[in-house]
Amino acid sequence: AINYIRSALQAARDAGLDVSALLEGAGIPASLVGESRARVSHAQYLRLTLAAMRALDDEFLRRGGVRRTPMGTFPLMCRAAIHEPNLRRALLLALRFYDTLLPDVQLSLHRHGDSAVLSVALADPDVDPDHVMVEVMLVLAQRFASWLVDHRIALTGAEFTYAPPAHVDEYRMLF
Repeated sequence: AINYIRSALQAARDAGLDVSALLEGAGIPASLVGESRARVSHAQYLRLTLAAMRALDDEFLRRGGVRRTPMGTFPLMCRAAIHEPNLRRALLLALRFYDTLLPDVQLSLHRHGDSAVLSVALADPDVDPDHVMVEVMLVLAQRFASWLVDHRIALTGAEFTYAPPAHVDEYRMLF
């Protein structure tokens, strides 16, 4: 969804980066950014966000009021978690890892019968007005868990503490 592109561009703009260069490098026409229903390819999104992450040296693009997370943090966590004997233990290690790095983000995992519930909360929700940080954390968690078990883990539900955003239809593709 274009709102994730806008969020990455805002982080870049706030840091004084040349957003035109980022858009051009990703092959995204600047005119798309203003269109509410615009879409970009997954490859374009990755090119733009990775370029912004590298330029900021921050895997979370200074989103959500969290401290900087240097490039290479996520792969380091993956290398640690993959050695755990099961998915639950790997996810708990990943949550502890990020709890240490990101004290402004509360991550928790709870078991409910045959299901698990992952919760993401920010100490100050006002620092994530477009909810991008929370949504990115949830997408990363689901995709990370799927990578660990080598198949896509389907979600059976999702609940948020905010009203459905304009891009709610994108959730089916994200999750």
